[in-house]
Amino acid sequence: MKDPLGILLLRNHLRARREHRWPSLLTEILDSAGNDVHTASHRIFAQQMIYTRDVNNIKAIVSAPSTQLVLGSSRGANFKPVAGDGLFTADGKVWEHYRATARPYFTQARQASFIENLENLIQQRWRSLSVHNHGWTEPIDLQSFFLELTLDASMENLFGQSHSPQLSGTEKGGHLPDRSAFAASLDAAASFVGDRTVLGKMYWVKQSRDFYGHCRTIRRFIEYHIDGVHDPCSSPSKDEEDLKSSVPRDNQYHPTELRNRIQPLLFTGRNPGGALLAILFFFLQKDLSIYGKLRNEVCATFGFDGNVTVTKLAACEYLQFCILESLRLGNVVPAIMRSAEKDLVLPRGGGSDNQSPVLVPQGSTIIVCIQSLHLRKDLWGEDAAGEGDVLGDVYEFFIRPASSLSQTTPRNRKMLRDNKLKPTGVSIEPAESPEQKHYRSVKVKLFRWQAVTAGLCLLARSSILYVWTKYTIRGLQQSDHSVSGLANIVACAFLFTEIAFTAYRLYPQHLQSIAYGPKAAFRPRLRITGTQVPKVDVLIFYCGEELSILLDTARAACSVDYPQDKFRVTVLDDSNSAPEAIRTLQSRYPNIFYSSRRGKDRSWHKAGNINHGLKFVASLPGGPYELVAGLDVDMIPEKDWLRRLAPHLCLDPKVGLVSSNQRFYNVPPRDPLGQLLQFDQLQFVRQLRKDFGGIGLGGGTGWVASRVALDSIGGFAVDSICEDFLTCVDVTEAGWTVALLDEDLQWGLLPGSLNGHTKQIQRWTSAMLSFYQALSSGSAKRRHQRGFQIAADVSTIAYVVAMNLCYFGLPLMVLSGHPLVHIDSPDQLQTLIRLGFADFVAQSAQGFLESWTANFTIYSWHEPSHLWHAPLYVGPLLRRWLPTLAAITVGKVAKLSPGISAANKSSETRYSSRWKRLKVICTECSVLPHLFVLGTCIAGAVIFLYNASYHHLRATDHSTWTYVVTHVGYPPALFLWLSALRSACTPFWYAVCVPPGVARETLLARDEKSEAAYPTREAKDQKHRRVKEWQLVFTLAYFLAVLIVSSARV
Repeated sequence: MKDPLGILLLRNHLRARREHRWPSLLTEILDSAGNDVHTASHRIFAQQMIYTRDVNNIKAIVSAPSTQLVLGSSRGANFKPVAGDGLFTADGKVWEHYRATARPYFTQARQASFIENLENLIQQRWRSLSVHNHGWTEPIDLQSFFLELTLDASMENLFGQSHSPQLSGTEKGGHLPDRSAFAASLDAAASFVGDRTVLGKMYWVKQSRDFYGHCRTIRRFIEYHIDGVHDPCSSPSKDEEDLKSSVPRDNQYHPTELRNRIQPLLFTGRNPGGALLAILFFFLQKDLSIYGKLRNEVCATFGFDGNVTVTKLAACEYLQFCILESLRLGNVVPAIMRSAEKDLVLPRGGGSDNQSPVLVPQGSTIIVCIQSLHLRKDLWGEDAAGEGDVLGDVYEFFIRPASSLSQTTPRNRKMLRDNKLKPTGVSIEPAESPEQKHYRSVKVKLFRWQAVTAGLCLLARSSILYVWTKYTIRGLQQSDHSVSGLANIVACAFLFTEIAFTAYRLYPQHLQSIAYGPKAAFRPRLRITGTQVPKVDVLIFYCGEELSILLDTARAACSVDYPQDKFRVTVLDDSNSAPEAIRTLQSRYPNIFYSSRRGKDRSWHKAGNINHGLKFVASLPGGPYELVAGLDVDMIPEKDWLRRLAPHLCLDPKVGLVSSNQRFYNVPPRDPLGQLLQFDQLQFVRQLRKDFGGIGLGGGTGWVASRVALDSIGGFAVDSICEDFLTCVDVTEAGWTVALLDEDLQWGLLPGSLNGHTKQIQRWTSAMLSFYQALSSGSAKRRHQRGFQIAADVSTIAYVVAMNLCYFGLPLMVLSGHPLVHIDSPDQLQTLIRLGFADFVAQSAQGFLESWTANFTIYSWHEPSHLWHAPLYVGPLLRRWLPTLAAITVGKVAKLSPGISAANKSSETRYSSRWKRLKVICTECSVLPHLFVLGTCIAGAVIFLYNASYHHLRATDHSTWTYVVTHVGYPPALFLWLSALRSACTPFWYAVCVPPGVARETLLARDEKSEAAYPTREAKDQKHRRVKEWQLVFTLAYFLAVLIVSSARV
């Protein structure tokens, strides 16, 4: 089959890379060109590819001037994220500079020192292996062993010490970077770069977020180890002196320059050396007679005293033969690629006999097939390739990553669920009964069914919006002077309201259901048992809240079911108001500590306090612990909180942070403000759905994180007041996973007043807007999120506009007396009613599935229940986009004080008289907008009823019916209008009909021995606090009636 564009050849290249047989493919390409053909030319799109294994051509390529054959710009851009600007990516003078700086590492004195250090490292490695009574060790992975050994040797040669956690102690503040993560990232990044290399100049087509995460891990590892080199205050070692000796004086301490020098040397010291040893032993184990002979030769040459020198290595000829033959059969660099900067002539490969010179045009890519050269039978004999597919076997053996942080495979995920993957020394058992497991399996099925109902919702909603828009545009085009301009404006405004509401709420959520619903799989409920558990630093964040709340949380944190010597509790006081209280607790709990930022930089709010806590616990005796946990001051953890979260960090090394549900024990009866509804909708549905897709966001409180993961991103993100979500983004970008658990392991307090609740809504809105802004204006690692930030801003604006149009605009539209739906005939009205009914049924089915999943009676359009929040969103949005206008209209940003403090200090909670509470709420909580909406709804209802009665008295046909259905009687409009009416009544209903909150102490059961308080069973039981969406039932019944009547009248 002809392949003029090279598409099939490119597919073969990619498939060979995927199947780990790319060197074999190069041999097949040359063999397919004909017998005794050693140079072939192919084209992949516009790129000329010349493959050669001809000896004379290779000599000409090697001797060509550096100005004629270069690595190429595409090679440099491809390798730069991994290797930096150094030997692997540079050309010309830059390459000569870096080659000159590398020469001091290969002097004769260095070689002798390197051999001595290598011998010591090998002996230390042998001693680190555990030997059984029978004198043998457990089977080990030689490839991993050799790669770790060569990494140690390279670092010893470059830095003067190996920095191996198995061979050296703790350094630099008691914490070392994760070597296994570095090795895994290096293997994964090298494999990814190799895949992109076969694409040539189109390498940029293949992109991966994980790849850049691996590159960041590599850079952080190297920068950590060169930190002492460019620190002028440190006393450099001899190796550090050599490292700086050839760097230009202006850049002597510049970390980028040092990293560009170090990375190629470190990579070439680890990968080729470790691969050569692995390949050598791969062949030795296939022929034990050769292994025996080699062992005898080595023992005779070097003896058993470990005296290895360069002279003795050169004298051991059989060892040299084995190494050279291993390199021939399994070359660690199977091919070399160069780009022709100018026209070049190779001595052979042209003409009918393939012996004439061949022209290599400028811009062509030359691939020197070294591995294929080593298997030519005319040079090496008939047995040049050995027995069988030796090349494929070696390449498969070599290309497999020795250690990796690869994504959890389906098999591993199943083993995690079945509790078959357990780390050594840690005992983990399931923490749920068979009944609970069955119940959760039913919830998984409900999540998966949501993908189906979401697709139906999208189809129905798109259909009605398309038909509705078409009818409206046609009506505007055909309207005469009898239709007022205000009527057209009202019809278009209501249609725009529906479109804006759909753009924010329906489409994003339903698309997430379709994308992640089929992947639904709850994380297993596990519990770590025994005393062999990881050590945990528990941080409690305090900023001037009621002292009794802090003490209850501190006592509960100190009383968790966890070995006392394996966890510490630290209170991080940002108000410097609780030192005496914590000192009192220390007499009972010796593992509690106190720290305050008094007299220090107290910027960055909660994130700054957390980072201060991370530094503080690192300075405690014992240094930083393996895990870090965080609790808000009002969150009381369950006794098995740590035992339930820690297993997920122990089982999966990729998990960097684990978070559980936030639950509350002071929810008032019937939840009049819908506070519990918001949290359940967010946690049980939206966040869990994102967790299924691997993009979970959590970590506000009750989280447990790996100290290594937090250190790898430099601690909590400080460039946003939404530090929890932003930190989860950074953790994910660094190659870790954020795990969200469907478990109730912490119980906190909701704001107990209307004033506290409104301030909390404004804080959340400001936090989310700052989160979106930080994704693009923050550090470089988040810049690729700029598209998401723009989409989020547009979505937020659409949401605020839709909410305010529904809350303020719809009552005004009804008050105007003009139709909300523009139609020209009864058939159009019937079509809209039928499509609207289908959309309403689909949305209701989706809403009920979400409600059953969340153990709550909610509706998918839960925003209509919170339309009274609409004016609260305007202030933060104006501060985000129009700060000058916001300062004039809405004033300064509300102080980001804790929600609990605002809740308990509000004056409305001091009155038991309902009318006095109503007076305080009306004066303190800015209820004028709600009073305006309430009055507008009542006035609009009166006008609507009057006009409907007037039409009925003068009707000669169906004009009354048409009037009702095209105005507020249109079912979707009626649902939103009723929601606006109900929302406007919420503040007044809360003041008059909701009794004051009960005392917090009555909701807690206090342990007499430890004095720790936990929420009572009655406080936790929230089944009776269900929200009854009466307007949903009414609208459904009304929709059915309208559908039946409209079908009968047409």
